[in-house]
Amino acid sequence: MTDLVVGVDRWTHFPARLTYAAGSEPTTAGLRRHLHAAILARVTNVGPVRMADLAELSYEKIAWATTWYVREDTLTDAVASVVDFHHVLPWAPFGEAAPSPPRTASASPSTSRRRTRGHYPAASATARG
Repeated sequence: MTDLVVGVDRWTHFPARLTYAAGSEPTTAGLRRHLHAAILARVTNVGPVRMADLAELSYEKIAWATTWYVREDTLTDAVASVVDFHHVLPWAPFGEAAPSPPRTASASPSTSRRRTRGHYPAASATARG
């Protein structure tokens, strides 16, 4: 298991946001390790079968953690906890907290996408080679 995911877990406790889909919390030995593996399998597109081989963990437990914990709504909350943690980190050169980006009514997501769309060439079948 990568030390980076374990370190981010120690700092942010993001797995606490990955709640059990059935409501009550089951007690499973090694759950946190299997949650880490399930998240890595998803974000790296390795999949639970290959992740089980790479991490020398049980495929069944990784698949179970993926099914019952790693859902879109819980991942959104977990990522938010990591982002929230970054907002309280001091800026190394300035020794102060990082400011939140300004939010204005004119900077809606659709406006931002429209503005930046022209900077990247559209993918086409001939461009892919």
